[in-house]
Amino acid sequence: MYSGGLYDAPDQLDTFWPLLVGLSLLFPILFFFNLPSPWRWIVGIALAGPGFVWAGLLLFHEVRSLPGRARRHDTVSKQRE
Repeated sequence: MYSGGLYDAPDQLDTFWPLLVGLSLLFPILFFFNLPSPWRWIVGIALAGPGFVWAGLLLFHEVRSLPGRARRHDTVSKQRE
């Protein structure tokens, strides 16, 4: 996740693939199978939940790295002057 120390914000497809896979499996199951309400929630949480947790973890680390990225940007800007 950290290449070279600071979070470098890789491609969104690379970072959010667990969420995309979970949602792409969830929608056909909910569309084609008429599951009762509690089972819809259980299947939805089982398939999309880990992807949402992963996305939250990545967004947390991205926000956490913003001060360091700003310092690096300021340092590079001052060196170019």
